[in-house]
Amino acid sequence: MKKRHVDHVLRAAGEITGERQFIILGSQALHGKFPDVPQVVRSAEIDLVAKSTADRARWLNAIGHDSPFHESFGDMSAILSALQLSSVREGVLAETGGVLRRSSRLSRLAEQLGWAIRQSVPSAVEPDCLRNAVNTFFYRDPDTLPTTAPATSLSSEPHSFSRVFTGAFFEGLAGMLATTDTRDEAALLRVSQDIGAILVQGIRAASVVPTFMSQVAASMLAVAAARFTAQGYEAPLRSGFVRHGILAPSMAVAATHAPVRIAALAASPSESKTLPTLQEHLKMAQSVNDSVKSMK
Repeated sequence: MKKRHVDHVLRAAGEITGERQFIILGSQALHGKFPDVPQVVRSAEIDLVAKSTADRARWLNAIGHDSPFHESFGDMSAILSALQLSSVREGVLAETGGVLRRSSRLSRLAEQLGWAIRQSVPSAVEPDCLRNAVNTFFYRDPDTLPTTAPATSLSSEPHSFSRVFTGAFFEGLAGMLATTDTRDEAALLRVSQDIGAILVQGIRAASVVPTFMSQVAASMLAVAAARFTAQGYEAPLRSGFVRHGILAPSMAVAATHAPVRIAALAASPSESKTLPTLQEHLKMAQSVNDSVKSMK
């Protein structure tokens, strides 16, 4: 972790908590003592607490490795990367009959890892995978949930709680495919790339606050309404976020009419240079697919 990374975390923590001073615990504190040294420790994480209001430390779960959204983003990235392979698209469409909201090889995440965990703790994961993006989990205040629970229930543990956003996202993806005329492999590829763009721009436009999931959801709806009006993506996305409790119906409707920062973000060359985009991963997956085809 470099000094600029520490500075970025501190700025985000200040925005979330409203605090201006933090105590850094552990080796990353060396960056304060030696600010000109680019890298003083190998650790890739930072622990900190607000100086005057230590109880606000839990608010910082909105960001970082322990964030449920972090886990959801990994699952969403895996889903969209897989969809860049024509063999996956063909298999999923055949398995679901074109109804993507049915459980399939696409929605069943990390099947092998899930199997391994089931050998020692059967209740910790789904019966056929680690997590399934096709689910009915509804958002609840994490503070009201148990810290651990079987896979059949929701807990505040990040991997468990991440399923709420992933489920809403996947439902939106399925609904977007349903809006297309053909619902074939080409349509699924196009929809997967469109929702990838909506997700990335929604994240960029969202405010980093404890309710980060709802901020991203609202920003995604604004992006869909502003940039994909003709495709009609906003309605299925809104349905997914409302049905999973991430946005209240009134908030979801208001989000589509709110002024957005997306246009500027999408057009900003500096943003694309400093922030890694999901589109880069999708392009990489597509190039691998093309290479495999050329070898046949």
